[in-house]
Amino acid sequence: MKTNPLLKIASLLTAAVIIAGFTASASAAGPMTYLPVKSAKAASALKVGSTVAFSCDKCRAVTVMAVDSKKSFLTGITCPSCKQTFAPNMSSGDRRAGTGTFTYADKAGHTGSLAAAR
Repeated sequence: MKTNPLLKIASLLTAAVIIAGFTASASAAGPMTYLPVKSAKAASALKVGSTVAFSCDKCRAVTVMAVDSKKSFLTGITCPSCKQTFAPNMSSGDRRAGTGTFTYADKAGHTGSLAAAR
């Protein structure tokens, strides 16, 4: 029995669209929500491998990174865009208890902030 070539092409295209749809839905992660890290206690509680974002107020760049085993973001961050080095800054609250606002500041007074993926 001979099949119609147009029917064969249509069925192949349908199969390709279905496969492409499954592949795209499996690989698309979707949007991520980031919430501000408000204290040193909350920053140190972030788990290794979790995703954080640093926002540089000098150049307006946002850098997304994973928390490494040393939690190096607790000692400082260098913005990859403007190359400015920022140190953690506790602006209020009790430093020993780890409460207050957790931000970053450079020597020129520019600030930066950290947010963690929810």
